[in-house]
Amino acid sequence: MLPSYVEGLPVSAMEAMAVGLPVIATNIAGTSELVEHGKSGVLIRPSDPQAIADAVIRLIDDYDFRKRAAELGRAKVVEEFDVDKETAKLRDYLLETSSPAH
Repeated sequence: MLPSYVEGLPVSAMEAMAVGLPVIATNIAGTSELVEHGKSGVLIRPSDPQAIADAVIRLIDDYDFRKRAAELGRAKVVEEFDVDKETAKLRDYLLETSSPAH
């Protein structure tokens, strides 16, 4: 659960998703780019304890949603945040920007 008011790209949510856990997080910049509400997790309004409780109950009660959210969340992190892919992108960028033409 990540009931933040401000986030960049929430690493703790990425880590949870990477190991196949469904995520409950506040619908704020950064988090909303990572967690897709109703698909890879549940996004809630900031400062809303009832929304947190409702989201927890939903994950407890709805096995199919919990399983699907965990699978989709893991797939998203593996696809979009793979270390080897990101390293290659950074290497290519650095090589491009350090060439004499730039």
